[in-house]
Amino acid sequence: MRASVSLPCGKGFETAGLPDGWVMDLVESSGPGDLPDPETALLDALERPIGCPPLSARAAAAGRILLVVSDITRKDGKAELLPWLQAYLSRAGVGPERVDVMLARGTHRAASDAELSEALGAETVRRHAVYQHDCDRDLRDLGVTSRGTPVLLNRRLWDYDLLVVVTGVVHHYFAGFGGGCKMIVPGVAGRSTIRRSHALVFQDESQGGGRRPGVEPGRLTGNAVHEDFAEASRRLDRPVFLIDSVRGSRAGRFAGFWAGDLFKAHRLACDAYLGWRAYPFLAPYPLVLSGSGGFPTDRNLVQAHKGLVGAVRLAAPGGVIVHCAECSDGLGGDDLERWLAMETLSEMERELRRDYVIYGQTLYALREKAAAHRIHLVSRLPPEQVRALGMHPAASLEQALSEVIPGLPPNHATAVFPDGGSLLPVPAARGCDA
Repeated sequence: MRASVSLPCGKGFETAGLPDGWVMDLVESSGPGDLPDPETALLDALERPIGCPPLSARAAAAGRILLVVSDITRKDGKAELLPWLQAYLSRAGVGPERVDVMLARGTHRAASDAELSEALGAETVRRHAVYQHDCDRDLRDLGVTSRGTPVLLNRRLWDYDLLVVVTGVVHHYFAGFGGGCKMIVPGVAGRSTIRRSHALVFQDESQGGGRRPGVEPGRLTGNAVHEDFAEASRRLDRPVFLIDSVRGSRAGRFAGFWAGDLFKAHRLACDAYLGWRAYPFLAPYPLVLSGSGGFPTDRNLVQAHKGLVGAVRLAAPGGVIVHCAECSDGLGGDDLERWLAMETLSEMERELRRDYVIYGQTLYALREKAAAHRIHLVSRLPPEQVRALGMHPAASLEQALSEVIPGLPPNHATAVFPDGGSLLPVPAARGCDA
């Protein structure tokens, strides 16, 4: 039977046949596996937190509680976890009337009612008031960080006696990791806060410009963007309790939980994540077949780009990447098409320095990757948009492979990476340290 490969794309898969004798390395986690009883593991983390008293004691003493949760672009198991958390709070004497929910959506678009029910679970939406952070309204000014970032946070945070941050840990292509204080800044921050802190991805022009050293996935120490997020988040003078999780084999499964102090618990979660999700490889690959994990993490190009981060780390310089990401919501931000008209990376960098647009920087990062590798993108994006970013559009995986295979060297090595955002490829000799 002829060999084939399938990659997630939207809510389905892209499948293509392969020539006889094709040899592939499947890139997947060899981590700890799924927790057999995740609810019990979560409750244990809540009762034995890192750096603070148990949540049951803190919640019982609080009046109103706000659950600050990740938005619809993050598949971190919220719908499964939230009922366990709500039951735990109820046993501590905290009824649903004392608990509200806020989506920390940064500058992402608002979710529809149907999307909220899918992401949070219908019962959570029915029992609790659910708010969606708006980065342009109802903000409180908390001054400026040492790097010059104005700190504006959602004013509603001060209506509560305890903030419980519920999120998942995953590596982030320039902020080091998602989760932790990133749920405060940029999660519930103002647009000017987000724009200024994200702009730290670039090195000062007096030092030559370009991407700032240390601003990379899997790194917190020496990462200027993360350090600015953390400094800004410390301006929030409200009690915060963190629940960080690492996803298991798929959405809704969990590998571990860390709870307690916003910074201490997050650091331990990141250390564990690297131990499980760093993927050492001996040599880069001439060909990488990859995806962004399917819906919802490939719903737009901005989110799907995170899957390309892993694929690029596996690919040889000048190597070929075939990446599947449906991008049913298009590019993923307002006013992004003007960035497609810019012809060079240097032109994009100059414009970002003059007028920083958060997702303009994502398109800059895509152009960087396309300049170093030949990327064929299987998506629903208009072909002209894909070409404008230096990539090759394809309507199907079959079409992309038919264009790629004739130019490959004989006996080439191929990596298959279905969820390029799920692992952090690291050259075996280098290792990785948060």
